[in-house]
Amino acid sequence: MTIDDSKVSVKDMHTLHEIFTQNNWFSKSGQEQAYKSFMDMLVNFSDEQKNLILDLAKRYLWIGFNEYFQAILDQLTIVEDAKLASCEKIIVFPIVKPKDIGKAKSSMPFLYMFRSVTFAGKRYEHINFEVVDSYTQIKRIKFGPKDLLFLVDDFVGSGDTLKITVEEILKNETLKAEVINVLTLVTQAESLSKVKELKISYYSAHTRTKGISDFYASSEIEAKISIMRSIEDFIPKIGQYSLGYNKSEALVSMHRTPNNTFPIFWMSYRKGGKVYKAPFLR
Repeated sequence: MTIDDSKVSVKDMHTLHEIFTQNNWFSKSGQEQAYKSFMDMLVNFSDEQKNLILDLAKRYLWIGFNEYFQAILDQLTIVEDAKLASCEKIIVFPIVKPKDIGKAKSSMPFLYMFRSVTFAGKRYEHINFEVVDSYTQIKRIKFGPKDLLFLVDDFVGSGDTLKITVEEILKNETLKAEVINVLTLVTQAESLSKVKELKISYYSAHTRTKGISDFYASSEIEAKISIMRSIEDFIPKIGQYSLGYNKSEALVSMHRTPNNTFPIFWMSYRKGGKVYKAPFLR
């Protein structure tokens, strides 16, 4: 790994090293490229801009793909005993819009891990798992009194896709909301109100608030947002992704980085003829 440290202050290098150490990022696959991209990126910004980027990085959640397997185990562990006791079959379906079925969405690798759930533990030994990845198929299933439905994804941001998924699958008249269970790695807190409206069970390993609006004192928020927008001026065609899709202000990366995350962490840009890669690419 080569870094032009002649342009990077000792203070910035020390702060970034502390962030990687405290967040256990040095042990992750891809950490060398992420560290280099951070270093390269920081030289382009003012102290005020760098301080905001580094402050957000301290609170950034990075879940590597090799952590997904254990994450599924953890999610299965917190489903209530009473719910599983009389269950004979669990149908597993992705949280995805009908038009996106078959595309390389983040829910798909998470979904297919459920094809081999013999590891799920003693509480699941009497239960058969069936993975379904087609709306046509899910609408044809006749749900019985001993069936559960698990909707899975690694990330729920605005909650819009989840809402569309639930509304679409409930067109199956044999499926009732009370047997629907959402299992996800990360949830943006702002989506939880939509989940409550759906009246379904919900299990998430991490619930995340907005990186600026829900963290800083009210007197600081406007200034911090202004600094972030000045950072985003470096990124061409940012459009609807300013402050993250739907202004989510997310600080998270999984197998891929959701577009709800602040773009400076996942959108590359060019300056002076050089391309600066983002630390956590999509």
